[in-house]
Amino acid sequence: MNKNKFSTFTILFTILALALMGKPLGNFVKKIKDGEDWKAVLKETWDQIVICAKKAGRDATREVLKVFYAITGDTLPIEDRLILLAALTYIIIPGDLIPVRKFGILGIVDDAAILAYIENKLKKCMTPDLNDKVESTLTKWFGNEIVTDTIIPEA
Repeated sequence: MNKNKFSTFTILFTILALALMGKPLGNFVKKIKDGEDWKAVLKETWDQIVICAKKAGRDATREVLKVFYAITGDTLPIEDRLILLAALTYIIIPGDLIPVRKFGILGIVDDAAILAYIENKLKKCMTPDLNDKVESTLTKWFGNEIVTDTIIPEA
């Protein structure tokens, strides 16, 4: 990992930690506006989504695309978009900061807390247009068939 990427991830995780604690983002928004290459971060995030989509399945990819399109849209303030980018990055990066194998239930709780936070933020910006964009992308990647990732046991 090069120094710039490490710096970007450090900023994103700091933003996420501050947001989860209810603290103001303060100078991080200014720092982001003044120097980080966020288009490159978004492209890298998109590339990771594309790589993981087939493995994750249609339903999981739907939720990730909602977050990504909310980040790249303009219905949320910059602070909320940065928090969502930080949360999405945390969820999709390979590995885990608090792995289940090492920390047991805490390894699940951190991801669950972030997913709940994401869901709450998305409620502010979900529009029919955003949903249409998500569904259009899913159709391109997965086709028109209706597929769910959950297995329903036979009665």
